[in-house]
Amino acid sequence: MINLNQSPRPLRAASLILCLTVAVLGSGCGTKSARRDSTPRPALPIVVSALVTKNQIRVAPAEFGAGAIEVLVANRSGKPRRIVLNGNGTVALSTTPISDGESSKAQTILKPGTYTLNAGAGIPAAKLRVGPERPSSQGELITP
Repeated sequence: MINLNQSPRPLRAASLILCLTVAVLGSGCGTKSARRDSTPRPALPIVVSALVTKNQIRVAPAEFGAGAIEVLVANRSGKPRRIVLNGNGTVALSTTPISDGESSKAQTILKPGTYTLNAGAGIPAAKLRVGPERPSSQGELITP
């Protein structure tokens, strides 16, 4: 008959080693360092549409908050046009020539200020007013 209260010595040693190993490995989990604060995500980019015709540039919206923008330009002026966005003493965006009847897309990040969108000689520039930075998209779900 086997007495279950008395286990052989090798089995006790093995179980003691196993318990010590689990205790040592378990104590290494986690961290004692300070929790890092997450930096809020920037605002989502907005789309600014521009239509270039023979005698004007129509832009929508013409006023928005600072941050990333995507400019969609449709050229219906009758000849190729190069679009340049100037503001705050710099060129914020410049495209290659856009053929008549074609569209183009460009991206940039704008700071607060007044900008002009130029399409070349013969067409008055459109004005864009960029206000304070748009709020973070931190709480937005299903964002790209």
